[in-house]
This record gives sequence, C-alpha cells and structure tokens, in this order.
Amino acid sequence: MFIFIIIPVLAIVLLWTWQFFNWAWLKPKEIERLFRNQGMKGNSYKFLDGDSKETGSMYEEAYSKPIAFNDDIIPRVMPNIFDSINKYGNRSISEYMYTSKRG
Repeated sequence: MFIFIIIPVLAIVLLWTWQFFNWAWLKPKEIERLFRNQGMKGNSYKFLDGDSKETGSMYEEAYSKPIAFNDDIIPRVMPNIFDSINKYGNRSISEYMYTSKRG
C-alpha cells in the first residue's frame, strides 16, 4: 500500500523538477543560442539572477552623479541598455531588451 503512494509522489516531484530545470535553464539557453545564430551578441545567461546585480550597480552609479541640463540623458535613465549597445552594437540582446517586431 505504501508503495502506491510513494511512486506517484516521486513521479510528480521528478516532473516538477524537470519542468523547473527546463524553464530556468534549458529554455533560456536555447533562446540564447538561437539569438547568437542570428548574429546577435550580448551577455551570457546567468541562472535565475540574470544581470540584476550589475544592473543595480549601474543604476546606483548613474544616480549618484549629478547631471547637467545639457548632458545626454540616456546613460542616466537606461545605463544597462546604453552599456550593452556600446559593448555589443545595435544588434545586441540583454535581459530587459527583448522586443519582437513583425514586419
């Protein structure tokens, strides 16, 4: 009787583990590979956390400096996207830059 409970519970736990692994690692790496095959460049995928630490430090640094009236506002408002475009060019991908255009 006990085995009839353990096997389905174990199967459900294994299924949920596989689904989480697929969602958190395999699918993002597949999307990254597809983007790279199309010639797009960018930061490599980082498990769950992404670029949030680097992005947070970029925003802190950008907001800590005073800005003059005639300064360029883009590095201040979107420092992570500005940095990604400067590093990798206009055909770059970032954690927050996923947009889809149909044409």
